[in-house]
Amino acid sequence: MLNKFVPKKKMFLILILGFSCGLPLPLTLSTLSAYLYDYGFSLSSIGLFGLSQLPYTLKPFWSPLLDNLKPPFLSFLGKRRGWLIIIQAFLFLFILLLGQFHPKENIYLLATITFGMAFFSASQDIIVDALRVESLENEEQGMGVAYYTFGYRAAMFVASAGALYLAGIFNWTYAFFVLSILSAFGIISALLMDEPEHQTRVKDNTSGWLYNSFIIPFIDFTNHRRWYLILLFVALYKLSDAYLGAMTSPFLLEREFTKMEIAEIVKFYGVFATLLGTFAGGYLVKYSNIFVALLWGGIISSVSNLAFILLCDTYHDIPRLILVIAIENFASGLSSATFVAYMGTLCNRQFTASQFALLSSLASLGRTTLSSTSGFLAQYVGWVDFFIFSAILCLPALILLKFINNSKKDSTWNSNIKLTETPENQI
Repeated sequence: MLNKFVPKKKMFLILILGFSCGLPLPLTLSTLSAYLYDYGFSLSSIGLFGLSQLPYTLKPFWSPLLDNLKPPFLSFLGKRRGWLIIIQAFLFLFILLLGQFHPKENIYLLATITFGMAFFSASQDIIVDALRVESLENEEQGMGVAYYTFGYRAAMFVASAGALYLAGIFNWTYAFFVLSILSAFGIISALLMDEPEHQTRVKDNTSGWLYNSFIIPFIDFTNHRRWYLILLFVALYKLSDAYLGAMTSPFLLEREFTKMEIAEIVKFYGVFATLLGTFAGGYLVKYSNIFVALLWGGIISSVSNLAFILLCDTYHDIPRLILVIAIENFASGLSSATFVAYMGTLCNRQFTASQFALLSSLASLGRTTLSSTSGFLAQYVGWVDFFIFSAILCLPALILLKFINNSKKDSTWNSNIKLTETPENQI
């Protein structure tokens, strides 16, 4: 009985950690956009706030530090759990502060809090990705990703539709207060997790430690054939989704849908469609070549952006909104499932934290940089051309797919690069 319970306990805790990771993301993108729109910010200003997500792109620069340094004050909990609790405490504080002042009167404070929230959210992703991989056996990895993804998507719903719902009934201050309380569940999960074993890093001299911590994981990734094309593909694959996501809430509010209506439709139709799309993506990966799955995921996801054109010639058309939300969420779930599965195949487990940080930060590149221009484009060309352009953004990634589909990862990962191993060298 105990042997059956322990895996279930681990999976449940991983689900909660997935929830903790998914909660801050909408608060720096779609929910933030609705919040700013409510306070009279222009579309161009809302789009510029997308730059606050730069930490998601830059996290490879500090992921080796989190991978190799002991956390201050909480080192007795272990490296992963100690850092995770510190990071989650800061996230709780930043989410709580977000609703405590008028955003237009304190725009620089708002930008600082938003950027700080993105930084600690990206740091949390680094730790949880490593903790998930290190805590599970090889045969448990697939199910672990499923539980993590389910928690992540549930949190994104709570932080987007749930936040709109609470803001509609009460106000934004109350909505952010509730979300800050929910973020604290991650701390409980971190305390209940077992600290996994870690590989030691060299510490006999500073240059040796820096080389083993910062350089080797990224040199190791070049064992992939055409690794440079793979990195470019990862950066571009979700660009179409990212460009749309930055303007979805302002567009729907402009179409005279209330925050309550958007929240309820996303709740009942969007979540179901997302789960259906996620399972469809999982089966597509399981029963077809991963590159075929990526191709169809990219096409379906980008074409779904065109569904929003159905709302451009009408106002407050609930049946059309339901259809559009269902299409977009199904496509997003499908493409995300195939994409995460692909990134998992690229990582050497010896360097999981650093390499997954590299890949996930590249995947967020479009959301954090190019999507910041979305507000300017929407204002300049109008909504119809904006949605068409967002769909076309998938083409570079799909073209790259042809050139990388023969790239093979050495299944044994017998890298010629070796760590200098010394006992008790963990900093």
